[in-house]
Amino acid sequence: MHGRRRFVEALKGGELLAAYPLDLIRRMYAIEDLATGLGPDEVHALRQLHTKPVMDVLWKWMAEKGPELRPSYPLAQAIGYAARNRVALMRFLEDGRLPIDNGASERAIRAVAVGRKNYLIAGSDAGGKRAAIAYSMLGSCALVGVNPWAYLKDVFEKLARGWPKGKIFDLLPADWAEDHPEHLLPKKDLPSPTDDAEEEPEPTPAEAD
Repeated sequence: MHGRRRFVEALKGGELLAAYPLDLIRRMYAIEDLATGLGPDEVHALRQLHTKPVMDVLWKWMAEKGPELRPSYPLAQAIGYAARNRVALMRFLEDGRLPIDNGASERAIRAVAVGRKNYLIAGSDAGGKRAAIAYSMLGSCALVGVNPWAYLKDVFEKLARGWPKGKIFDLLPADWAEDHPEHLLPKKDLPSPTDDAEEEPEPTPAEAD
């Protein structure tokens, strides 16, 4: 996401060459759409067959164009950022269980990042640990798609009544949701799967090479 965003900023700044790498990135996301519903091994095979060649073209283009640009240019900085993080950016090609980007984790920590500006301390180390637990539980509710209020109310009541320790994992959001389908949220109420990057402008036709 961060690598892509830098090319978007370069294009917005008038560097039309940035339209080419963005088009290649679009192609990789289009291939990723085809992987929906596939198992890890199938996703890995699909990426090796279709995504890796596109990625190779992208790296080749950046290696050729990077030296031609002034270091102060946003496009040069975008290429430099990608080069410095090449190992991490290629990781998803090695394991079909990994997503193509880190959008899910970015969204997961957004509440923490926003919250820390409003409350700079947790009161104590113990308070920080409790806050982390609360964030984790509520984040899991969002991922599973259950109503967090209904979930916490039911779990707290069961714990207060002496829920057996041997069945504590049954109270995790994913397991709890299976027993309480009535508390699943409609899809329209679930967190948006889109990242928080600014809207990408339509590329202007330009000579990319």
